[in-house]
Amino acid sequence: MLTFIEDSMDMFRKTADAVLVFVLLCSFLGGSATAIDLDSANVDIQAVSINNTTTDSVPTGSELEVTGVTNRNPDNTAILVELRAVNGEMTRFADDESWGTDGIWRAVIDLTDVPPGEYRIEATDGNEVDIRRIQVVPANIDQTPTPVVTTPEPTIEPAQTASSPESTAVPSPTPSSTSSPTSAPTTSVGTSGFEAIITILSAGIICILLQYRCG
Repeated sequence: MLTFIEDSMDMFRKTADAVLVFVLLCSFLGGSATAIDLDSANVDIQAVSINNTTTDSVPTGSELEVTGVTNRNPDNTAILVELRAVNGEMTRFADDESWGTDGIWRAVIDLTDVPPGEYRIEATDGNEVDIRRIQVVPANIDQTPTPVVTTPEPTIEPAQTASSPESTAVPSPTPSSTSSPTSAPTTSVGTSGFEAIITILSAGIICILLQYRCG
């Protein structure tokens, strides 16, 4: 009887140990599965934005926010975000060392003194890399040409005032009409000659009459 009880207790201990091993094994397998997912993790850039507006053209001097997602563990991984020129030279960088269970990370890059041009954003966890291309443009480039367009408008008014002196020159034909009286003396000359003829004729007639009376 005592032997049976001892055998039963020994079997119970073995069963309990087996259950404990099974629980630990399940826990270990679950953890290892998660570790496998983390080891094969990726890093993705989801958005490049300014003031919560997604864009691929950003003005120099602004703050560029880069967001993405990863399934790496933030306890032993950091996301490094780099801004590189076309030739591969790194001009700016930022990082994120903590994120939640959703895996969403954020990094802000300051574009102060970054010259305009084409750049690429690289996000990496040391193994995986994701790339997004952007264009850095001059700040407020659309506001500078507006004063240039408005300046030519006042120059039109002096052109209109210049035309008024031309209209004052129109009365110049009036002297030509004043030259016409020069023809009047010609008629007066003709009249004086006619009067001389009449005088001569009158004198001749008087002479004839005198001769007639004397005869």
